[in-house]
Amino acid sequence: MKKLASILVLVSLILISQPLFAENIYNFKGDLDFLKHIFSLEMNFKEKSILKTNVSFDDDKLFIEAKIQNFKFNGHIFSTEISGQGGFVEQDGVRVLKCDLESKYSLMDYKPFDNFLANFTLTKDSLSISKLSWGNSNIIGEISLVGSKEINLYAEIKDADINQLTALLGLKQEDLALSGTADGFLRFKGPAANLRINGQLRAKDGIAQGISYREITVGLEGIYPIVNLHDCEIIEQDGTVYAFDGKLNLNEVNNLYSSENSFSFFPLTNSDDLSLRKWTIRREKERGNLELEKSFKSGRPENLRLKDDSSFDMLGVEQTLKF
Repeated sequence: MKKLASILVLVSLILISQPLFAENIYNFKGDLDFLKHIFSLEMNFKEKSILKTNVSFDDDKLFIEAKIQNFKFNGHIFSTEISGQGGFVEQDGVRVLKCDLESKYSLMDYKPFDNFLANFTLTKDSLSISKLSWGNSNIIGEISLVGSKEINLYAEIKDADINQLTALLGLKQEDLALSGTADGFLRFKGPAANLRINGQLRAKDGIAQGISYREITVGLEGIYPIVNLHDCEIIEQDGTVYAFDGKLNLNEVNNLYSSENSFSFFPLTNSDDLSLRKWTIRREKERGNLELEKSFKSGRPENLRLKDDSSFDMLGVEQTLKF
């Protein structure tokens, strides 16, 4: 179990560094002493990028140290120090590894970046996460390592900087053109090959595709990688409110203009009459290279109800995205 845990730590750190040495060959040095239970690795990349790791054992205790310097990922430069310790204990008659990890001095593009903290239990069959926090956000749950690899995870997102979050998830900020702070939750449940996702997300006080917004709410549900968007709303800084829905391929998030993705924007109304979707608020904007379908009417029909009816005096533009 000690050997397995050591190899797992080293392989994980090497894998997250893969973008540094993809299609390149680099030298490394280190020690792998299975008798003394001491494992260390140092890799030096171009442009002063460095990965150093040390894993050691003292009886049934595990000690981990890692330093990542000038790590290039997703167009950003990351640096951090990771430390942790764990122990092998008996649990329900099975020997397991309980481990705590934390990062400190974390930077993204040489600016402060939220640190993470992890508490988990590893057996030969499963990984149980009691805490995986980043800033004020947290993930808990369990992942099976055998059979169909069942996943049961719950993620709570709280006051997350969207620029940092998209960088962490490997999303390209220049494609999403989204800033602000995010809150909400996501659930992941089912076998890895048929993973169901549902959740509710809210972004506030930022810019989306060049439009300043006060709040965006998004409901989503589907089976990876396809999720359907529902109960979605945008409130712009000037008070404009409209709803949208659509379909999103999570493998194509970095390419919103892909034919795999589709979005429709329409007014907030409680009516099922589709003709009322010609009624929304006064804004006329070109967004990227998208073709916008625009319809205008003046006045306000008596049966059209906005969620905050007192805030608006005129209605206008439906915007349907065409690819």
